Amino acid sequence: FGVRNDRGFSVRIIAEYAHLNEGKTMLADKKKTGNITGMAIARNIIAIFEECSQGLQKSKDFAFPERVRRELAETIEACWQKKKEIEELYTTAVAPLEADYYNRFVEKAKAQSGADQPEAQLKALFKNLMAGEDRGSVQPGGETKAPGPAAEPAPAVPEILGASGPAKNWVSIGFWTAEVSAVEMIRIPVLKIAKPSRQTIKSEESGRSISTAYRPLRVLTKGTPGLAFQAKSMPGRLGADIVEWPSARNEWRLLARVKPLVNVPSKHGMEIQVAGEASAQELGTFLAESAALANRNNAAAPAVATPPQPPPNVKIRIASDPAGAVVHLNGKQVVVGGASVATPCVVEAAPGKHDISLKLFGYVDGNFIGFNAGTNAAIIHMFSEDTTAAVESSLKIFASEGWRESQVTVANGDRLIISVSGAWSCAPREEKVGPEGYPQDAAHNPYYLGPSALPRVHARANLGALLMKIGAKGGARVMGRSQRVVAEAAGPLYFGVNEADRDNSLADNKGGLTIYIQNLGSGSGK
Repeated sequence: FGVRNDRGFSVRIIAEYAHLNEGKTMLADKKKTGNITGMAIARNIIAIFEECSQGLQKSKDFAFPERVRRELAETIEACWQKKKEIEELYTTAVAPLEADYYNRFVEKAKAQSGADQPEAQLKALFKNLMAGEDRGSVQPGGETKAPGPAAEPAPAVPEILGASGPAKNWVSIGFWTAEVSAVEMIRIPVLKIAKPSRQTIKSEESGRSISTAYRPLRVLTKGTPGLAFQAKSMPGRLGADIVEWPSARNEWRLLARVKPLVNVPSKHGMEIQVAGEASAQELGTFLAESAALANRNNAAAPAVATPPQPPPNVKIRIASDPAGAVVHLNGKQVVVGGASVATPCVVEAAPGKHDISLKLFGYVDGNFIGFNAGTNAAIIHMFSEDTTAAVESSLKIFASEGWRESQVTVANGDRLIISVSGAWSCAPREEKVGPEGYPQDAAHNPYYLGPSALPRVHARANLGALLMKIGAKGGARVMGRSQRVVAEAAGPLYFGVNEADRDNSLADNKGGLTIYIQNLGSGSGK
């Protein structure tokens, strides 16, 4: 279940990308003013969340210390509540998936053994399956075959994976392959593909990298309504489920769903065919590679000279901390499928030396000049924050005062790093919350529904959330504990609480937030 990994990633964000960065920003600010107490508090919050982050990596859980400084009690409490919300969210999401997968597992076990199995045994096997362990197999009579040292064999793949309609004969137009580590939905273009291609894309489903390749045998130059397609399996590779066949509606792309073996990156592939009745105009002509294959299978045919091929590309694995850096290769941004390639990722390049740059908003560029790309090439870069010519300021905003103008004026395109600390309340129960505001859950429904609902400035944001706008008439933007922003207009920054001031309704609000602002000026950003 990918959502289990997402849960851990979401909790990690709380530690490393919110409060940990908040502590580092606060420490830098307090050093400049010589505030000894503030520096001690900042160092304490950095130590706490670094320890929490290490614990998350080792035990897959995120534990908070029992005793913290009094000044940090509200921050730790808010983070604990956020962790609890994330766990409840993913528990709710995973439960129906586990039930569905368990029912399918029981059906498969019964089909394999030909008899009903004890429920306790099935549940134990299913638990091991979800944990990715070597689990043996269900045998007739309810016995379990002990796992052996050999790897689990790949399941049998049918010769025909599917067809969009009947046809008398089929003509192959190309081979598609992929290597995946999670359940993925992949779109495969089939129209006017005349050259072999190999690329690494970032999945929209899991966020992981997917290696795909397509080798055309014929060029499908035209698509007509009713053109039939068929997918055949490839020897030595897992197949794919065809979700949608190519048509004019989907721009002649085949949508395939692939599912790897448990906990193991797996290789998938298919041979894509069209109905043999298609006209020559639709099918185009054989490529040189296809003609060479035909000649090798025909002893009477003359040999086809193969031109010398350049050495194959090598893969460069790139990671950074923080992640999300855009990769530039030899001065050009790496783009795959119309999207920028960002870390962690795998970039292909010819063997030899290349100039590689990693760019991340708010951080100093990572430059690797003359990087030698060879077998097992890898780059791991730790970013440092870009504080060059940064304008720093801070202000205190209270929940009872509505919009407040800061002393920071920005130009269009300025890059801002904004961190927030503290808590406030603006609801009848006087519950303190951070800049995220009150969650829209069952416990806070009265704040959002019925006659007790409180009016908000930003209708889609949480009540009590921190808002920012540029200029007195600018549009309100929802803020969080830590955020990087590119100014879309020029003017002074305004901050306020997400509660509309009607009939002096803000007067009973309590508490406030401290906002730290760094203006890095205009720049290339990523």
